[in-house]
Amino acid sequence: MHKVIGAIFMLLATATAVLFTTALRRSLPPAPKVTVTFLDYSNSAASGLLACFAVTNASPGPVIRYVNYMLQSPATTSGRWAMLSAGNFTNQGNLKAGDSEVILVSVPTNAPAWRLSLTVSRDEPVRMLAAPLVVATRRLLGRPPITGSSGYYPVASEPIN
Repeated sequence: MHKVIGAIFMLLATATAVLFTTALRRSLPPAPKVTVTFLDYSNSAASGLLACFAVTNASPGPVIRYVNYMLQSPATTSGRWAMLSAGNFTNQGNLKAGDSEVILVSVPTNAPAWRLSLTVSRDEPVRMLAAPLVVATRRLLGRPPITGSSGYYPVASEPIN
């Protein structure tokens, strides 16, 4: 009986080692394809003027749209954006491949041009659980951290004038 339990333990340990070894060598996948499109303005008695946006997942797999957002205006440095304000939606969006959702944000009154910036990630529960373990394993083995992406990706709308 002890030999069977020992053999099962060795199989599990080997499978875990193989999993981490492949995870340590694997390069990061490309950012998910998510678009943020300005639709129109709307009025709200409670909130005033609102901007309507469509968030569309054009990726082959599901993505998560997080609750935080930023309204940004063009910065003095060409091609850069400065934060006007930050806020939170009441819920996160879980978008399957090809799904869209409509979100509303208050329109900034003090900016001639602005855009909406959101944060998204792939909806990969196993990868999300394993990521901290891979980081810790790389640290224990003395390997440098994987550079590139944290798994969170900013996506922004086109400028709105």
